[in-house]
Amino acid sequence: MQYMKSGFTLIELLIAIAIIGVLAIIMLPNLISSQKRSYDTGAIMCAKSLQTAQAISFVDDKTYLNFSGEPAAVLELKGNLDQSCRNQNIYFKDRSSTNSLSYTYTFDIWDKRGSATITVTPTNVTTNSIGATPFSSTGVGGTNFP
Repeated sequence: MQYMKSGFTLIELLIAIAIIGVLAIIMLPNLISSQKRSYDTGAIMCAKSLQTAQAISFVDDKTYLNFSGEPAAVLELKGNLDQSCRNQNIYFKDRSSTNSLSYTYTFDIWDKRGSATITVTPTNVTTNSIGATPFSSTGVGGTNFP
């Protein structure tokens, strides 16, 4: 009686490993971009929260608050922000002019792990708009919400 060896040859194993490697190369960029989009979504949530906090300020005080203003006003605005803004990776820059706070404001918000800068105005939340603070993966150009 003849005995047959069962199993895979070296060539078959190498082909299987090559196929797995090609699939990993194809999937990895998609996974990384999905993760960055989720961080950008967190920054958008913070932007909407900031928009709501500014609306509350406008109803109460008839003006929008500036983060470079008096400390009590800044604390009031921060008190109305959602937890999504209290992330150490979320940065913002206030581009508002103190002369125009009676009718408008402009903030840029980004998550340093994401890929987009979110611009917030009283009527709009946009991504990567012209004139926005350049995106920074280190937070340069912005500060955290404490």
